[in-house]
Amino acid sequence: MGSVSRLGPVLLLVFLLLFSLIFMPSSKTVTWDALQSESLVTRQSIGGGVPLRILPVGDSITEGYASTDMNGYRLDLRKLLVAAGNPVDFIGSLSDGKHNPDNQHEGYGGYRINHILSSTRKSGVLHQHPNIVLLHAGTNDINKDSSAEPWESATQRLGKLIDAILCKNPTTVLLVAQIVSVPRHPHRHNLFNAAIPFLVASRAAKGYKILTVDFSGVGGDLLRPDDDEEGRSLHPNDEGYGVMARIWFRALRDLPEGWVERPREPACPEEGGLGFAGG
Repeated sequence: MGSVSRLGPVLLLVFLLLFSLIFMPSSKTVTWDALQSESLVTRQSIGGGVPLRILPVGDSITEGYASTDMNGYRLDLRKLLVAAGNPVDFIGSLSDGKHNPDNQHEGYGGYRINHILSSTRKSGVLHQHPNIVLLHAGTNDINKDSSAEPWESATQRLGKLIDAILCKNPTTVLLVAQIVSVPRHPHRHNLFNAAIPFLVASRAAKGYKILTVDFSGVGGDLLRPDDDEEGRSLHPNDEGYGVMARIWFRALRDLPEGWVERPREPACPEEGGLGFAGG
């Protein structure tokens, strides 16, 4: 009976994979060489120079684990955005990263999607009204087995996290990552990532400003070797985090005109408390 009960989610994932291949626009994998050859900072600022209040949400990859300075992609992305002409403020209830005065984030190491959702709600950071949310979540759902939270239903849990973010911040720009490589489970990784454009498209059809950003090409030499319990790579190395920063930047730079609105201040006193760095 156990194998039969798990067949439904698997069939759903297969359907989503076929749907994405047939109906979703194809996305070109962003390679390190392509990013190096492209002038990322010479273009105009995002949204005409609007202040960016950025909330990075996810797990240890958002935290910056395994990077030399524990900034992960966040500091490199901040430098690119500031160089482009935008005031930038990263927000979150957690702080990690050396030599970075703006190192806030909402990246919970080791957490699955449901735990990320509950922790983000508990922290109250969604009340700070970011105008940009960068979501990279699902690695631990795919990499770890759990009878309570099976990998086959990870996309459903991701959909709930997406909806929670948009419910509190309906005008934010939400960029949802197709996650970096999970070498231990390539089949699971491919099915999970293939379903994400479908999740995003269904919310975009309701008028939300939401896009998919593809990090599936961040693997191989861009991952730190032997950092999981099975001796397989799981987190980007410094070069890999640098590639992630440039992929995020390019996605932000290419947003449709008018998408990024000025961040608004909390409407009620009880929504405050985390503060803003600015700059």
